[in-house]
Amino acid sequence: MRLSSLVGAMRRIVLATVVAVTSLASAQAQVVPLDFAVEGPVSAINPANQTITVQGMTVIVPADLVIAGTNNITGANLSALLDANAPGRVRSIFASTTENPGYSGATLRGDGVIEQTPNGRVFRLNAAALELAENVLLGELDSVDPATNSFVVNGVTCRMNPDQRFPSKILDAGAEPMTLTDLATQVGTVIGVTGYFLNGVQYAVTVETEFVPTNPGADTVRITRAQGRARNGNRSELNVVGVVTPFEAGTTITLTDANNGTVLGTVAVTENVDIAGQGDFRFRRTNLPSVPTRLRATSSNGGVHEVDVEIR
Repeated sequence: MRLSSLVGAMRRIVLATVVAVTSLASAQAQVVPLDFAVEGPVSAINPANQTITVQGMTVIVPADLVIAGTNNITGANLSALLDANAPGRVRSIFASTTENPGYSGATLRGDGVIEQTPNGRVFRLNAAALELAENVLLGELDSVDPATNSFVVNGVTCRMNPDQRFPSKILDAGAEPMTLTDLATQVGTVIGVTGYFLNGVQYAVTVETEFVPTNPGADTVRITRAQGRARNGNRSELNVVGVVTPFEAGTTITLTDANNGTVLGTVAVTENVDIAGQGDFRFRRTNLPSVPTRLRATSSNGGVHEVDVEIR
């Protein structure tokens, strides 16, 4: 073989090798991370490494990820979750402690991506929620004692959760905050209490009611459900349910996109025959170009309410 031919052949081999290596590196760089999800008890927290061990997995909590259900705790301040740093704590965040034998620890629900690193596989959260338990009590509100921060449902003593890691709240019919004094006006009605049961007491993290407050100078509007379904081709759906008090014949509700003011439609308020003085409204559209992320309901009598839309 002539020298020039040999040199040419070697150049072609080298070029082919470079192309192959480059293509391989590009393919490796474009590997799509796998997804993961977890829901289980917390057994360890390492603030220095920004990790939580849940159901045997050690997951990374990004510094800017707020853990839902907590007092705005992120990966940057995981030490706030530790029992030793929890003012008002009633029970441990970990399972099988000597102080609360037989009780499970907090439950972490989360999802994220599996990343391959030089040191091995890691699980990085994209979203997370944490709760001490999910013991639910639904029934008649027997009494309320604001002085002791307690109330009774179905004969069971309930107290607002004092653990500052997990802020407690009482919500009206439209998921707006209310007080124990407000709650006292609802004795005899049905409420829902979500929290954790310990030593004969239900500690309430969330209390849900059908309470609709008065609004001096106007009626009160509460959106009780706002759900959307995103579809292509102007086929997105929006379903809205709400209440108005006091009821007045001829009242209408105008629904708008709270982000840009676009009017979505107007519906009439109908009288609720089971609840004196209350009106109801329903709205449905199936031909929207997109689902609004936040919705405003405005009554012809002045009441206004805004909520985030649950998009499925």
